[in-house]
Amino acid sequence: MSYEVSEPVLNLPFEKPNRYWYIQEGEQPEQREGRRPPVVFPPRDQKGRE
Repeated sequence: MSYEVSEPVLNLPFEKPNRYWYIQEGEQPEQREGRRPPVVFPPRDQKGRE
């Protein structure tokens, strides 16, 4: 599956983003207004590292 969109969103570097692409597996990409919500990934299990 490709996660590419036909037109990338170009936001200005010193202003808040005003649009983003919402991409969900199995659905069509949807352009949404505002700033993309943050996503936090939990840390991987690090018991094997020393």
